Amino acid sequence: MEYPYQDFTHAIEELDRLTDIESRKWFSEKRRTGVFEAVRSMVSGFWKAYFTQKGFRHGVRGLFFAVHTGMFAFLTYAKYWELGRNQKTTA
Repeated sequence: MEYPYQDFTHAIEELDRLTDIESRKWFSEKRRTGVFEAVRSMVSGFWKAYFTQKGFRHGVRGLFFAVHTGMFAFLTYAKYWELGRNQKTTA
């Protein structure tokens, strides 16, 4: 497993940047999603990174990468929800 980030700070910055892009894409597509889908995607992302791809063999880096993968789904959903909520309050 190759770790694509320089350090944890870089990983968090990239997570924020990429979830902004993905949530705006979802919003422009008017994607239908919900809390269940967000939680399912978050858990499956973590599982795949930590167990299926054997991230546990890489210690803290593997754990962080798995959490990072799961958080991508959660933050994308949260930002998508926020975009919809903000649109309703300004309309």
